[in-house]
Amino acid sequence: MAFSESHCTASVPTQLELPTRFTAISCGRIHATALDSKHRVWIFNRWGRPNLLTFTGTLEDQRRRNPLIANTKIIQVACGYYSFVAFLTDDGRVFISWTTDREFLRQDTAMNTALDEADNGVSGRLVSGVIKCAPIPIDVDATLIPELPSDLPKLHNPEGEDDDDGRAPKIVKIAAGRAFIVALTDQGHVLRFDLSGGIVPEDVEELKNDIISNVRQWTYLPQLCEIEDVKEDPNFRPEVDGQPITVSQQDFKITHVSAHMDSAVVYSTGAFSTVIVAGMTMVRGGGRHMQRTILPELQNKNIISVTASEYHYAALDTNGTVYTWGTDLCGSLGLGLLDRTADGFPAVGASVSEPTPVQIHPNNPGRRTFCFSLTAAGWHTAALGFDLDDHCDPMEGPVSSPEQPVASTSQRQSSWRFWKR
Repeated sequence: MAFSESHCTASVPTQLELPTRFTAISCGRIHATALDSKHRVWIFNRWGRPNLLTFTGTLEDQRRRNPLIANTKIIQVACGYYSFVAFLTDDGRVFISWTTDREFLRQDTAMNTALDEADNGVSGRLVSGVIKCAPIPIDVDATLIPELPSDLPKLHNPEGEDDDDGRAPKIVKIAAGRAFIVALTDQGHVLRFDLSGGIVPEDVEELKNDIISNVRQWTYLPQLCEIEDVKEDPNFRPEVDGQPITVSQQDFKITHVSAHMDSAVVYSTGAFSTVIVAGMTMVRGGGRHMQRTILPELQNKNIISVTASEYHYAALDTNGTVYTWGTDLCGSLGLGLLDRTADGFPAVGASVSEPTPVQIHPNNPGRRTFCFSLTAAGWHTAALGFDLDDHCDPMEGPVSSPEQPVASTSQRQSSWRFWKR
């Protein structure tokens, strides 16, 4: 099988042979992007011939013109749903590149054709379970997103600092959806940048011009990060030991963002954790309106991770419990088949409105598993965890008696649990 073609799929986990180590990866609907240990950006439209981005345009120009950012490096990548990739530098700047950009497509097609003629299709071949990759360098004129609004209110000092000395907020985390980016600053601000309309090459050019000419700007979202807005929602119910408490802005700071398709999730962690889902719906004129949903079932739950998929969500707490909610598509919530047709087939579209704990081993409810990592996309969900019971077979459950001591971490078995029933 030649993985030099974009239509070739890997039906089982398959290793990619690449000349570097990777530190982060992000997936969209039809492509993925990764960041390597040298802070370089890779795009995977084909597993066997990934694109390695080089910057002799905007990003390098910025570094040459401004000595203050000469040593900046890319620290995060976020893959859009369709064709764009966003990357964040350590000085808080956000850049965008599109795989459907005319120049990107021209270079990629030319290099791919040259490889076909030079190696007779050897690159991208699967050899002994390993894909022999041939990187294709692409010289990208990355588009710089405009700076943050100058009038953002003071919310918090940057983490670990008693005083910000009047410094402007800096973006420290980003997430990407179908046609938007969500950003989080070191002072707890949440903002959105609209990228609607940029898929085909003609639209990408128009969108790039809008961004360069500052027609499109960051939109501040106080309803997601300012306590005076958030506490007006009846679903915001902070408490300690079951008793309601008053929360100030100093107590309430969003620390994480994630996004997928038309949803963004912002949340805080710890004993007073709050999870807010921001659903984005299309409106006339190509604009977007963000609607807020606060989930009381996840408040004060020590939530540490939340992930958004196309039609459902999943969350993880410090006790290793997984929660899911949303539309169940063939078992994507991991709660069993919620509904069936008259013929007995799985029904598509049954919904669960409240975050519900998932029984990781439904056929063996006494088996205890601690989950510590979580992901979701499309119609499926997966969690990584380990068994808390001694001598536990990964598929059959514990064989030890309840009186036996819990095994040490080194003895516990670790495995992925994947569900799409």
